[in-house]
Amino acid sequence: MVTFYNITLSTAFSLLMLSVAEAARPNVVLINADDLGWAEVGCYGQKKIKTPNIDKLASEGQRWVYFYSGAPVCSPSRNVLMTGKHTGNCDVQDLKRVDAGENWRDLKGDWPIRTETYTLPEAMKKAGYATAVFGKWGIGDFGSTGAPDKHGVDRFYGYTDQKACHTYYPPYLWNDGKKEVLNTSLTAATIGHGSQPKGEVLADTYRAEQHSSDLIADKMLGICEGKGPWQTTVFPVLRPPAGTPCGHAASSGMD
Repeated sequence: MVTFYNITLSTAFSLLMLSVAEAARPNVVLINADDLGWAEVGCYGQKKIKTPNIDKLASEGQRWVYFYSGAPVCSPSRNVLMTGKHTGNCDVQDLKRVDAGENWRDLKGDWPIRTETYTLPEAMKKAGYATAVFGKWGIGDFGSTGAPDKHGVDRFYGYTDQKACHTYYPPYLWNDGKKEVLNTSLTAATIGHGSQPKGEVLADTYRAEQHSSDLIADKMLGICEGKGPWQTTVFPVLRPPAGTPCGHAASSGMD
């Protein structure tokens, strides 16, 4: 990750600083899939699971083979991704919580990065981009030093907390700095923070009214399609909670 920080991030930033007269500034969409191994999509050799949309992105764009996760778990890997630093130099190095005794309906958030920590969205804004993050942040709740709006994010919709991503049916998502209340029929079992279920597991037991991925994708597409007060230089980061947590029905494909 030191190499990524010193070379890749610096080079990308330098290229973005080209004047509009020399080259039109491109839109940038960084898609980060949570818990997705590199060999689990077709363009990297997967044969059993169909991923035609991801494969098309690869065939029409770039396929990176030296892009590694900076840590084995949620929040530290996001700290690495957003700063380009080695895990040992990051503010968040494990899954430490602000309040370990929190209630599942009112999570207090992951340990936040510091206010002065310089992030990729901040670098993009310095280069003249409007920035948006959709999906999962995981390095500070709103109101903390690690909040998205304190680190260069103009528009945010989704989860700020990696623990809340244990379910596709959360009690709320953050719409910028406001909680959007969802799924009022939730129980501790639905949310995914109960004990391992015994006996037959039925998908309907773990469903509620509003699926987070649908809501997040709709908000992201609104930005990408130019709805709202946005210029053409938009930097959306889509980081949906992926994989199939225990108790959730798997779909036929991963994309």
